[in-house]
Amino acid sequence: MRYLILILLIFSIPIFAFSQTAPQYLLDGSNVIWFVQITDTHVDSDALKYYKDYFMWVLNEAVPVINPFFIVVTGDLTDSTKSTFPYYGSGPHEEEWLKYKNLYLNAMMTPSFYYDVPGNHDAYGDGQLAYYLKYSLQGSFTNSTQQSWYIDNGRAIYHFFSAATPANDGKQWPSDNQEFTDEELIQIDRFLKEKKDADMRIVFGHHDYEKEDVKNKDRFLILLKDYGVSYYGHGHEHDYGFRIGDGKIIKYRLDSLGQSEGNNVAVWAIDNFGVTIKTYKAMSMFPAAIITAPADVILDDPKSKIENPYIPPVSRNCTNAPVRALVFSKADNPDVSFSIDSDPEIKMVRRENNPQQYRGYFDATGLSVGLHSITVRVVTDSSARTTNEFYVADIPCELGKEDPDEIIDVDAGYEIDTHYEDINGTDEIVIVDQGYEDVLETEDSIDDIQDSVEDLYVIADEVQDIEKVNDTMLNDKGTINDLIISKPDSGFQDELQDSGCSCNLLF
Repeated sequence: MRYLILILLIFSIPIFAFSQTAPQYLLDGSNVIWFVQITDTHVDSDALKYYKDYFMWVLNEAVPVINPFFIVVTGDLTDSTKSTFPYYGSGPHEEEWLKYKNLYLNAMMTPSFYYDVPGNHDAYGDGQLAYYLKYSLQGSFTNSTQQSWYIDNGRAIYHFFSAATPANDGKQWPSDNQEFTDEELIQIDRFLKEKKDADMRIVFGHHDYEKEDVKNKDRFLILLKDYGVSYYGHGHEHDYGFRIGDGKIIKYRLDSLGQSEGNNVAVWAIDNFGVTIKTYKAMSMFPAAIITAPADVILDDPKSKIENPYIPPVSRNCTNAPVRALVFSKADNPDVSFSIDSDPEIKMVRRENNPQQYRGYFDATGLSVGLHSITVRVVTDSSARTTNEFYVADIPCELGKEDPDEIIDVDAGYEIDTHYEDINGTDEIVIVDQGYEDVLETEDSIDDIQDSVEDLYVIADEVQDIEKVNDTMLNDKGTINDLIISKPDSGFQDELQDSGCSCNLLF
């Protein structure tokens, strides 16, 4: 009987479960990526109109300084309101969507960089999200309300995807509700199956699926847990903070960019799979820094202290414990330093091959076992501080080797493999780092491709209509042909860096 019980226990474990790669605290700082999240832009809101200044500031001023791998907007893109009764729930309004579209077009956003997710306001009177599919960047490009994309930096594969949480019934406020439909869950399952080899998975949506009791959330949770999803980013609630839900999934919510004065821009940084998220106020966040190592073990929730279970400790046996920070400053040469607890400050050095990253080192042998703090200070014509908390443990010091700081003089290439299928509205956008050589794998020669798409280049002095590009890309079978589009440059780093934000992208 005991043997039978053992066999049953073994086979009760799902054989299809996938877990993310365990976070590590290492000297190697080459496996660092970061991205920007904003949410609830509420374009054309009559009540509060912060979007008019904040939205364009983020796209045109903040993005070039932060130089993220991508930007994600987690819903309520438009407001669906008007200045007369019934105000809310009066949409959809085409003029709102046209204003929203013009904002991202004027900022030169592209489908490989800008990911906009539908929210409940976007579904008012439009249960099938037809306006989202016509006017949002991702909706118009993929003909889908959910998207999947990934980054392969040569060291790890990071898989991201969005989940459409609004119900598909078009009910207006205050009767709107939330739902994962069968079709949406099937599509999410396909996203996950197609990237089984991902080292890390992060999902975005508009609602907290547990707090808002999204219909079919149990089926959604099964997918997240089976594939080791650890982080979920969302909006909707017009405040910010963290919750840890079923399956130890960390849920981060961000305040509204369109209807809140502050706490409305987030930077996510991932350093060897350790995640730190910092929240800033639009139009006043620079200079800014985010410490990526040691990652923040205490989540910055204004209401309660929540411990991040995925952050590794620092060994008290290390004499050269690394400190890494991403610094975002309009000044060319900010002064950057760090301090441990209340100790004197130590200067940090900028990396040549990644101008946003600064590094330093400290001796952890004098620290006691337990919780400590690290503060990074950035000084230009003004100053800013940021603090992480980390645990020190009496464990072996295993930091590995540090990566070389070399200036790379060859353009970094990315292969974008985008396919559109009419069935279930599925889509996947793939970003694959090919190292430091441009590699375009197509059936035709590169010369033929360049000839065929010469007129379709999106360049800084000629903003093309995305819908016209889409029409050109769709062939008779409803599939997308390969197209080369340049990512928005608009002042990104002139020097080549790991994020590759000045690369040509192949769709």
